[in-house]
Amino acid sequence: MRRSNRVKWSELKIAIVVIFAFSFMLYASFTGGGTSIFEGKKFFVVYFDDVKGLTPGSPVWVKGIEVGNVKSIKFANERNQIKVVGRVRNNVWELVKTDATVKVSSIGLIGDKYLALSPGDPTSPKLESNGVIQPASDETEKIVDEGVSALENMNALSKQLNTTLEIINSGEGTIGKLLKDDSMYDNMDAALASLKETLDGFNKNQERAFVSLEEGVASMTKLTKAWTDSSGTVGKLLYDSSLYTNLAIMSERFSSILAKVDSGQGTIGGFVNDDSVYENLHNLMARLENLLLDMETNPKKYFKVSVF
Repeated sequence: MRRSNRVKWSELKIAIVVIFAFSFMLYASFTGGGTSIFEGKKFFVVYFDDVKGLTPGSPVWVKGIEVGNVKSIKFANERNQIKVVGRVRNNVWELVKTDATVKVSSIGLIGDKYLALSPGDPTSPKLESNGVIQPASDETEKIVDEGVSALENMNALSKQLNTTLEIINSGEGTIGKLLKDDSMYDNMDAALASLKETLDGFNKNQERAFVSLEEGVASMTKLTKAWTDSSGTVGKLLYDSSLYTNLAIMSERFSSILAKVDSGQGTIGGFVNDDSVYENLHNLMARLENLLLDMETNPKKYFKVSVF
């Protein structure tokens, strides 16, 4: 009996169910993001300048736990920003607040990309579905940029240093001449030697000055001690009142004598105050002068010399 080549309807239905189930499982594997396709989800929107290789279906993580996936990625506005729509399970959405942030991260250094969602402050209001979340600053990129800038600066500094060393090696400039010109070294060495001698002399003079100062201080100490000693002359002047008393008595007597002289009393008083004494003395000096002149003119009148 010949076997029929016609496919039975029951077999076709089984094939359709198997294909549908396989397709559904394949779709779920790409869109479920590690979550059940039957779970309810909330959507959020974030605008990036660069998604760094993020693709639809990439997972969304909250504190290291996969809670959703990326639904769509497309260019959005006139600034050519990229609009990324993500979805998160309802039971996790309660944690997402208005100050939540999102950034593109990777598993390892070159691994698959994912969205790292930071829920925000628990005390902040809850984010509504399809709400916009701000992108977080990428500290890794910032560190890389700073590292590149530092390397560029080091490269520029290295070039400048090489140029400076070349100038020095060529003997140009002060440092180059110091390295290449022996005469400048000799002059500096002589100058340093002279400076050393000057400093040595200064130290010696300083020592002498200190010695002289110490001797002066010692002398002043002895002199002060002598002054404070009542047995010495200065001490008696400072401490003995009898000397003051004697000086006071002498002063009084001298004042009395001067008073008598002024009043014309006594010989000195008469000599000072009596004009006749002056005139008589003047006449006497005149006569004496005439006598001496006459004796010089006529010595025989006053002196007789006889030999025999």
